[in-house]
Amino acid sequence: MIQRRLSLVSKSAAIVAPAPGQGDPTQLGGVLRVANPLTGDDDVRYRLPASGWTGVGRPAGAKGYQYTDKRGANGPCTSVLVEPGKKIDATCAGSGFAFTLNEPAQELVAASLTLGDDPTLCMQFGGVVKRDVPAQDGTAGLFKAEDAPPPESCPLP
Repeated sequence: MIQRRLSLVSKSAAIVAPAPGQGDPTQLGGVLRVANPLTGDDDVRYRLPASGWTGVGRPAGAKGYQYTDKRGANGPCTSVLVEPGKKIDATCAGSGFAFTLNEPAQELVAASLTLGDDPTLCMQFGGVVKRDVPAQDGTAGLFKAEDAPPPESCPLP
């Protein structure tokens, strides 16, 4: 069986997180979505329940939010870190991660992260494509890209 894995890092001063309180992910959870916006293939969404979220800083949430599910009890995403003004870092893996990379060339991957009731954070991975190898004949695909500019609009409607 192919072991699928996503390691996503997006760095930007424009990254925001909800203010601590009723609408933050510790109360309402979140959703991570990953898709190929060019082909519409491999559009996957993973719920990140409120029980996995903690606020970073004092008061909790002042410096962002951390999602942890080390055993994958709530799905394939084991960690998500949101640091406002700095970065989003997410890891998903295992048989429950359905993004296949089986297109002849991926070219572009987009992701969105919704935290609580805040607007969705949108990311696009393309820029300088370092590796774009399709999954085939029982082997895992690989897509690695760097230095993509921020999307002008959310690539995932």
